[in-house]
Amino acid sequence: MATQFLINNVQVGTQSHYAGEQLDSVTDAVAIAALLSVGGQVFDSTPALVAAAAQAASIRLRGGDPTTMAEIMDGALDQNQQTTGAAAVPKASVQTGTTTLVAGTKVVAANITATSVIVPIPNGLQDGANSGGLSIASPVVGAPGSFTINSTNGADVSTVRWLVIG
Repeated sequence: MATQFLINNVQVGTQSHYAGEQLDSVTDAVAIAALLSVGGQVFDSTPALVAAAAQAASIRLRGGDPTTMAEIMDGALDQNQQTTGAAAVPKASVQTGTTTLVAGTKVVAANITATSVIVPIPNGLQDGANSGGLSIASPVVGAPGSFTINSTNGADVSTVRWLVIG
């Protein structure tokens, strides 16, 4: 049994699901399968930074203050440092940005390592009529490296936020 987080907004039938929603890998297995089938992206809650990123994204998507998001991420880094004696990911290696999809895809330049966690974050529940589920593909390690954000809708031209940890 592991806690997982939905990292994008999706709709299954008539029910909307929002980034930051917590799911149990055992008791919510059917719901997780349904979310994945419509472009939902879920991440395991470990490491703690991934859980913090999901919570921060949920706050922002609901109109929260970016300062609150930064405080959540800083808290996760500080807590990890206190319990392990060293920060798993230096704060300087957390990158964020915004990009606009073109025909449902966009290549983004960023510093990428072999252990980077890359999270696409929809800019809002509906950022245009053609918004789709988001995924990450083709990460290229380097400084700068790159990754591709893809939408399940080839006509998606929405604005997307992204987060790279590590």
